[in-house]
Amino acid sequence: MITIGEKIRKRRKELGYTLKEVAGDKVTIAQLSSIENGKSKPSRKLLEYLAEKLKVDVEYFTLNEVEVTHRDFKKIIKTAYSFFNEAKYDEALRTIEDARLIFNNLLNHDRGDYYKFIGECYYNKGEYENAFENFNKALINFSKISDYDNMADSNIKIANSLYMSKKFQMALAYYKSAENLIPFVKDNSIIARIYYDLSLCYYTLDRFRFSKEYLDKCLDFIKEKDLSSKTDLIPYINMMAGIIDLKVENVRESLEKFQEAFEKYKLNGDMVGMGRAMNNIGICYMELEEYDRALSCFKEAIDYKIIGNDEEMLDPYLNMIEIYEKKGDRENILTVLNDAESNLIKLNDISTLIDVYILKMEYYIKEKDFDKAEIYGFLALDNAERIKNIDKLNKIYIALSKLYRMIGNENLSIEYMLKVKK
Repeated sequence: MITIGEKIRKRRKELGYTLKEVAGDKVTIAQLSSIENGKSKPSRKLLEYLAEKLKVDVEYFTLNEVEVTHRDFKKIIKTAYSFFNEAKYDEALRTIEDARLIFNNLLNHDRGDYYKFIGECYYNKGEYENAFENFNKALINFSKISDYDNMADSNIKIANSLYMSKKFQMALAYYKSAENLIPFVKDNSIIARIYYDLSLCYYTLDRFRFSKEYLDKCLDFIKEKDLSSKTDLIPYINMMAGIIDLKVENVRESLEKFQEAFEKYKLNGDMVGMGRAMNNIGICYMELEEYDRALSCFKEAIDYKIIGNDEEMLDPYLNMIEIYEKKGDRENILTVLNDAESNLIKLNDISTLIDVYILKMEYYIKEKDFDKAEIYGFLALDNAERIKNIDKLNKIYIALSKLYRMIGNENLSIEYMLKVKK
């Protein structure tokens, strides 16, 4: 570790000063040389003189390099937040850039805070792709030190960026990642936010039963932890509860309309229309918690879609997986994924097949079968590179980053996260 004397010499040479110029009338050249060579220690009063002479504060000499860097970073980000709080986001971004000069010496937590701040600026500017990129970098750094609160918060912020970009399914995946961290999260307000955001995302995806389930979880959690006076979610929860109840009441009416549509498509011999109508019928039964009837509808929908060579093949498979996940039936989830893979290979539907490979990768990650997860990750990657689909490549890079982080290979995890393109 660098000594006080070495710091004095280093700073003196940075300024181009001689021993004589620094010594002045407060200390002899011989004494100063002795201090620089570590043969003697300066008093507090002498340190204050040298600090003034060398244009630094005393802490420059008394703190180690990491401590000085951390202190300097906190000063920079405090100033940046003062602009942020006044909605001067461009000025805030210019200010935080000062931290680039000391970035290599920052600890992972400070690096996470650096990227999180930049992400928040871009998010508030409505630049959601830039926000997504920086929140991901924050997540990487917080993951390195197992900072679960910030990991969960980063997942929420990534999901929010995707949600605002209308990428609702991808957003849902990140909200679910945040949910998986709940057992390790200490900040109850983050947990309440996870439940609420999941409810909102499911609502946007027209999954009203799931939306209501998470809204109830959120409300129960707020009551259990006595957070009513500490959160601003209560009026939003009450509003959403009323809207969801209204939607659920209309499910049977929707069911009748989809059944009528199916019969009309059937008269016209429109297999694609029949498949889509039957899928919607299944969704209605799922919302009504009649899961066996829903599963039967989704299987029937798949048959019609295959015959009609429908471009939207994945929906009924995803709906079946959602039911089996709710039941905790991992075996049938794999059966559905295998069936989807087989059918899509026969149809030569490469784009949708990539989505299935990603789903199988995620399945095996949850099963902690990392070898199989890696195989399906690279199957997805090879096909996505072949059709040059940027959105799918980004999903694969994110999934591979998650895989390697779980395995403990931080270098590969970071490498794949940095491949994510705007």
